[in-house]
Amino acid sequence: MNRIRIEKISIIETDAECIVNAANENLQGGSGVCGAIFKAAGWNELQAACDKIGHCETGSAVITPGFKLPAKYIIHAVGPVWHDGKHKEPQRLYGCYQTALKLARENACHSIAFPLISAGIFGYPKDKAWRKALQACNDFLSKNTDYNLDILFAVLDDHILKMGNEELDRQQKENAQAMEEELLEKLDGKALFKAIEAVKGAVEVKWHGGKQADGTFLMPFPEYPDGVFESLFILDTDKEYSEHYKQYCEGVTASEMSASQIKTTLTYISRGEHFCDGFLQEYLENNMLMKLLFRVDDLLIEYYKKHKLPVSLRYKNPLFWYETREDGNPVLVKGNGEKSVSAEKSEMFNQTVQSQQGWQRSRLYMDANGIWDATAFGATMSATFAYGPDDEGRCFTFTSCEEADRRMYKNLTPEQVQECRKNVDEFYADPELQMRWKEVILHPICLILKRDGSLNPISLTKVNPEVVERYQQQTVCIGDTESYKWIFENE
Repeated sequence: MNRIRIEKISIIETDAECIVNAANENLQGGSGVCGAIFKAAGWNELQAACDKIGHCETGSAVITPGFKLPAKYIIHAVGPVWHDGKHKEPQRLYGCYQTALKLARENACHSIAFPLISAGIFGYPKDKAWRKALQACNDFLSKNTDYNLDILFAVLDDHILKMGNEELDRQQKENAQAMEEELLEKLDGKALFKAIEAVKGAVEVKWHGGKQADGTFLMPFPEYPDGVFESLFILDTDKEYSEHYKQYCEGVTASEMSASQIKTTLTYISRGEHFCDGFLQEYLENNMLMKLLFRVDDLLIEYYKKHKLPVSLRYKNPLFWYETREDGNPVLVKGNGEKSVSAEKSEMFNQTVQSQQGWQRSRLYMDANGIWDATAFGATMSATFAYGPDDEGRCFTFTSCEEADRRMYKNLTPEQVQECRKNVDEFYADPELQMRWKEVILHPICLILKRDGSLNPISLTKVNPEVVERYQQQTVCIGDTESYKWIFENE
């Protein structure tokens, strides 16, 4: 299990497979923690190994053998000297921790001990040093879940120990909350509904038994409907389920469990572990399952309310959202966590403020057929669509944010442009509005195009989608009257 702890102990007395030295760029033995490590390892041997490497940049780290130390390796991490926090000190401190952790993994170490780097003679404020150190370690562990690593911070001062544990507790609470959000965000609401129905059926099963010809009775047994076993996997499995269950879940009632505890408990059951023995085992465990699933539903309702999403949609359509790839492009992720569709941001997208904001804030839903579009929010769309005219001679025109920046806004007054952007924000903030307009969901900007070519922004809240759907759809180009002349010629 990945974990971080802080103890009052000398770093050279730890049993970690590798220890970290607070080094200088020239890798020369010094005083304090550095001097203690050099002395315990064998000064001459360690200095010769460091001299062979020669140099290490601030914000990075190098590795040598541990020599006479119990630790197999010594990682020499060069932290920054504190000036004012405006000379990349936080980035460099973060970097030396990250590099040290990577070196530990590359050398198959499963335990590492750190001092509080830069917080001594380098003058880094201790509260800020703790914040950045623990952030770096937590980030590394979250990105390396397949690797077990124990991280120890060895300190000798009671005040520094207390300060570190307070910061560790704060960050762990924040990380736990973020993990809960992620579990609920990726939960497939349809799967949850099916699981609840299946387990309710299992709890309400009919029992069989009866008196036989020889006068004996058959032991009653239940018949279970399909879908009960599948209910165990509505959340991803917990790789450390056994240890986590004993530590965090045992004795906790279902109505008090977090999403993480439910994930662990469902994994515990799916692996063949049991809460009781005897012929009533499955019946009682199905009662437990039902309580767990209802608790998940309660948590999901809380999540939807917190993010101002319509609770009524939680069973209908799984959310999908975006994650950013290394190349800066987003990957769309389905409600079950499957990353199956990607969308490329165009050059224009990166220059479009409201598109960027909409991309980040939106919560969109699959339509009734489970179909969703890789182009995502109109970010890469260049087309503009027009419907109409209606009885008043108006044509309703829908355009993407990118196309608006490229062609439309030059035909509008500054006040009209501001109104368009306000309408876009309104659209992205209202999932129910998005659902009503799912046929044109990639084109959130709506305008009224009149016969004389004038354009007037209008909010989608003021337009009836059923009226618009009666009209034929055609591609038009705003600013080019020839491209939409057909609309008025064919009234």
